[in-house]
Amino acid sequence: SLRIAENMGVVLEDIQPDILSAKPTENVNAYDLYSQGINYTDNQEFEKAQAAFDSALTLDPQFTKALLAKGLAYETSGNYEDAVDIF
Repeated sequence: SLRIAENMGVVLEDIQPDILSAKPTENVNAYDLYSQGINYTDNQEFEKAQAAFDSALTLDPQFTKALLAKGLAYETSGNYEDAVDIF
C-alpha cells in the first residue's frame, strides 16, 4: 500500500503510513464492523463510527486498523483528547 501511494506521488500525512501498514484481521465480522465504522466516519456519524470500531475491537482486540480508524474518527470529530489517547 505504501509503495502504491509513493508510485502515485501521493503525499501521506504522518498517521496515514501507520494505517496502511497496520495489521488486518482474519475475523470477517470484525472487518465488516470496521468497514461500517469507516462509512459512518465518512458520513460524519461519529457516535455510530465509534460504536462500530469498538465492536470490531471487541471481536479482535489486535485489529490495529480498527484502533487507528477509531482515533482518526475522534480527531475528525474534533475530539482531540480521545484521539491523543489512542495515538
